[in-house]
Amino acid sequence: ECVKGVVAGVFNINAFLYDAMHRGNYKQIYVKLFDDANKPKVVSIFGKTDDEAIVDPLGLAKLESLSLGNLGWYLQVTPKLNFLSENYSWSPWQLLAGGMFLTGFMAIGLLVLTGHTEVIATQVDKRTRELRRSNLKLVARERQFRKLVQTQSAIVWRADPVTFRFVFVSLEAVSILGYPLKQWLDEPDFWQKHLHEDDKETVLNACAEGRISTKNKNVDMEYRMIAADGHIVWLRDIATMVVEKGVIQELYGFMIDITRQKHSEEQLRLAANTFESQQGIMITDKAANILRVNKAFTQITGFSAVQVIGQNPRLLKSGRHDQAFFEDYWQQLLTYDKFEGEIWNRRKNGEVYPEWQTVTAVRNSQGEVSHYVSVFSDITEKKDAENKIHNMAFYDPLTNLPNRRLLLDRFDQEIAIAKRHRQFGSVLYLDLDHFKILNDSQGHLVGDELLIQVAGRLSEVLREADTPARLGGDEFVVLLHANSGSLGEAADHAMIVAEKIREQLNTPFVLGQYQHQIGTSIGIALFPEGQESPDGVLQQADTAMYRSKSSGRNAINFFQPSMQEAADLRLSLEQDLRGAIDKGRFILCYHPQMDVDGRMVGAEALIRWEDSIKGRLSPADFIPVAEESNLILTIGKWVLMEACSQIKMWEDDGLGILPYVTVNVSSRQFRQQD
Repeated sequence: ECVKGVVAGVFNINAFLYDAMHRGNYKQIYVKLFDDANKPKVVSIFGKTDDEAIVDPLGLAKLESLSLGNLGWYLQVTPKLNFLSENYSWSPWQLLAGGMFLTGFMAIGLLVLTGHTEVIATQVDKRTRELRRSNLKLVARERQFRKLVQTQSAIVWRADPVTFRFVFVSLEAVSILGYPLKQWLDEPDFWQKHLHEDDKETVLNACAEGRISTKNKNVDMEYRMIAADGHIVWLRDIATMVVEKGVIQELYGFMIDITRQKHSEEQLRLAANTFESQQGIMITDKAANILRVNKAFTQITGFSAVQVIGQNPRLLKSGRHDQAFFEDYWQQLLTYDKFEGEIWNRRKNGEVYPEWQTVTAVRNSQGEVSHYVSVFSDITEKKDAENKIHNMAFYDPLTNLPNRRLLLDRFDQEIAIAKRHRQFGSVLYLDLDHFKILNDSQGHLVGDELLIQVAGRLSEVLREADTPARLGGDEFVVLLHANSGSLGEAADHAMIVAEKIREQLNTPFVLGQYQHQIGTSIGIALFPEGQESPDGVLQQADTAMYRSKSSGRNAINFFQPSMQEAADLRLSLEQDLRGAIDKGRFILCYHPQMDVDGRMVGAEALIRWEDSIKGRLSPADFIPVAEESNLILTIGKWVLMEACSQIKMWEDDGLGILPYVTVNVSSRQFRQQD
């Protein structure tokens, strides 16, 4: 350990004793301080000189120990011989109390001094640490500077101000020009020897002018040097001359390789010949300030060169692209030095138009962007043609809603998104109730107008992320965006939307000179749930829609697995029914009708299906399927012909005793023209 400091304290013992002894005769005592109780080095600090003996016949002396720094000290208080002979009112205990008080006072003082010592020690330690950190930072900065000098794509150099001979050259000189550092430093006139012949005279003249300068001077020159392998390297040399009293004292600087920049400038000069082309061209600086435009730019945008130079290209912004588009735009440009794609801009007259744009970043020799070059063409006509083809392929020509192809394409995307994010969506299948009656009675023009208005009302109810589509006829589908966290949430949202649609479509439509009110049967299927293909989910929604129709129309139903089983059974039954018609598996049974007296007054013809496997089936088992599939027309015609034939047979057999035979006729038969 080393000494960190010295603290000195001064106490006025006279004043202290005077106050401690109630301003009595304090001069009748001895006060001594020493460091060894057995062999004290007597040091009198008050009341008596060191060479005088202290006599204490009554044993009234008081000895107390003290700690001062790292050493132990002792304080002795002793009365003089004439202490008792004087008429004092002091008692020994008072004297001892005074001595103790003195001891405490000095202890407190020493503690205070110790505290000050600790504070000083803390400050010294703190300052020492700060100095150590400062030294470390200086070392690190020096190391960083040396590393920076050696890694920059520039040659840092220092030369003799008289001979121009290099005394220091950074390692980058080897990679740029190929000569070893030893050759730079040892070879006389190295720099002059390797200057390009076309630049040598100009450069040396500039150096000569610098030599006769009488003040500090910075020289910035561009010239060519011949590299070790013979190729030409363009350098920008920034030299600093420090002049004192008319004499150059220091000469240093750095050389930057600007070969790539020179090549880029040459390319730009060559490009100037093709600048005035049929395509619009705009050149900006690295901050995207417009520097130059060509005539085609003015023809396409309507802005003259005077109006746009110095401006930012955002003055052409149409407002049709969001922030994400421009983030991607700049990401491509900064990453690949190129953006190519379609962008919508605005002409001077406010017209928004599409253009195909290619933007290229131009970099200098340091790899920094110096310019941006934008080449673009107006693709309005091309875009119009593409839109027409696209609309024909993906949109319903009557309602302008997405058709089945576009619906399935978006459906594929929705299912993929739903599976990836574990979310759920729904699809609504709509069928307009009794639309055929309106179409047949009022004509196709009125029917088409109704479909157009239905499409408009659907679009008003739905969100932008949802997709309404027309599959054909009076069938519509609504694809709700898959953003629900559970099937229950998706079902609740689907039900709310379905109710809104039904309410909208139940509102009377104004068709020409009169109003028409319709209902709609809606089926709902959720996804992804079991069935993951768009066609499969649509089939489920279609099944649910038919359930709504069978339950009284203008209703809303969800698809359930049991509904699918019923649909499959109905399909199988329909196929069997067609076979039964072809094979003649039906018979008529006649139920007698009696009056109150028990006489038979007529009969009702009832059809039965004689199936080879299921046995005899009643009308309730197959007539609903026949109604839905239009097979009822064939069956109804057969019943009429069969009943008439039976009546004729009874007459021929002399049994024409029935006044009439009743036959059940489907409402679909009444709609037939015959």
